[in-house]
Amino acid sequence: MKIEYLECGRILAAHGFRGAMRIETWCDTPAVASRLPALYLAEEGRYIPYRLLTASVHKGGLLATLEGITTPEQIAPLRGRTVYARREDLDPDGKRVFLAETVGLPVLHAEDGRLLGHVREVDTSRPTTLYVIETEGGEVLLPAVPEFIKEIDIERGMTVSPIPGFFDEV
Repeated sequence: MKIEYLECGRILAAHGFRGAMRIETWCDTPAVASRLPALYLAEEGRYIPYRLLTASVHKGGLLATLEGITTPEQIAPLRGRTVYARREDLDPDGKRVFLAETVGLPVLHAEDGRLLGHVREVDTSRPTTLYVIETEGGEVLLPAVPEFIKEIDIERGMTVSPIPGFFDEV
């Protein structure tokens, strides 16, 4: 299922005295976040938009000012909060699949269509992104590389072509 609002970062701290803030970005690059028209904060099940007035890449993150936030005192209670982006702002043509959308997908063998398991989580903390696949026999760590991942369709699932031994217990 497509996710309408995707996590794209976390507010770290105020920067200066005019309402600028440092944001850790979780996008492919901080430049992606700097081009967004707005960032959103979740409030009681709703997503409140804050138009990006200025944004630049700064020390591997984002330095930004948001409409309506003009002082460090307004930023203080926002520290640690997750910021979101609208899916259509990140992917206007609707053709991309985001990592968050793969969680829960069935994992199917490319040759015979056999269900191997389901994506439990995505581990991006390593040099190569890993899909953690929950199977009947335990968990399998599957590298997110084209040699293994043949197709990801958020309606049908993830089709994989693993090397022998990856899913022997299934």
